[in-house]
Amino acid sequence: MVGVVICYVLSGPENRHFVTISNNGWLKLYTFTVTLRTFINQNDIMKIDFDNIEEKAMPAFKGGMKEFNVRMFADDCNKIMKGRLVPGASIGLHTHQGSSEVIFIRSGCGYVLYDGEEIRLKESDVHYCPEGHEHSLVNAGDCDLLFWAVVPNR
Repeated sequence: MVGVVICYVLSGPENRHFVTISNNGWLKLYTFTVTLRTFINQNDIMKIDFDNIEEKAMPAFKGGMKEFNVRMFADDCNKIMKGRLVPGASIGLHTHQGSSEVIFIRSGCGYVLYDGEEIRLKESDVHYCPEGHEHSLVNAGDCDLLFWAVVPNR
């Protein structure tokens, strides 16, 4: 099964993590040490079952339109979200201070407003918003916009 790396995050001076999405939609968190640059054994891989996490509706999230529907996993290092925006819904314009964000479009189409520029997104596209930049995600299509989002905490 082939995975796609969607986020690389720093969680401490000795350890780093990155997240993959497999073809069946499972997320896996891998850890490796900076000094050895090798993967730790399979027992250190965490599997997150988003189907068993309750979806929550967040109206006008960050000043956006309609609702942001999300299943979220969060710990001290990261927020990993399985998101859904219905047609016409959006996540409002916001600036990332102390974090960044990676968004991987699973299905649907829309656009991000990134530092004042509109950038179209479709299935399999990835958007990266580094710390200190602003962005918004908008569903401009006629079906749900489904995506993964990862926000590392610093």
